[in-house]
Amino acid sequence: MTVSPRGLRARKRDRVREQLTEAAFTLFLRDGYDATTVDAIAAAAEVSRRTFFRYFGTKEDVLLAWVELRDGALRAALAERPRGEPPLATVRAALAPLVAYYEAAPERWRAIMRLSAAHPVLGGRRREKQARWERTLAEGVAAALGVGADALRAQLAARVGLAAFETAVEAWMRDDPPGALSRLVDDAFALLARDFGS
Repeated sequence: MTVSPRGLRARKRDRVREQLTEAAFTLFLRDGYDATTVDAIAAAAEVSRRTFFRYFGTKEDVLLAWVELRDGALRAALAERPRGEPPLATVRAALAPLVAYYEAAPERWRAIMRLSAAHPVLGGRRREKQARWERTLAEGVAAALGVGADALRAQLAARVGLAAFETAVEAWMRDDPPGALSRLVDDAFALLARDFGS
């Protein structure tokens, strides 16, 4: 089977973006965010400064790129949800790939989250991008509810479900060593159903 040149180009772009992201995360965690320069990231990834700026506008964008990537994962997971599923079940299922992503490298992601939360500019930008997750989840819940879905119900499920997820992540961040994030998220959603369900 022949791979199209466009497919090869796309894979190459993905590889370079991943190299830059990996190099940046390594430097951020080793040297600190403020001490890490774009030139250092480019050198560690073995690309030019100009190449860096083809992929990212700023070094902030590198740290926050995973939020955008996870937005795509949320959309894919939501597209697989069955019609008529209870809204919070849709949200929990859609968040499963994100939970797995964090659990695959817990110490790394805990360190990155701490770094992001400690830096005022990064914390604000992270919140902006997480608002996109909420919109994505609300759209997915509305689609799962079907034609004539109550927009308020979909928005509320997205916001409450995301709050449950973030509360579980905060508990996971405090655990030393970290336990299973998936269990904490399941517990948070079970508490929602128990304490606030009809």
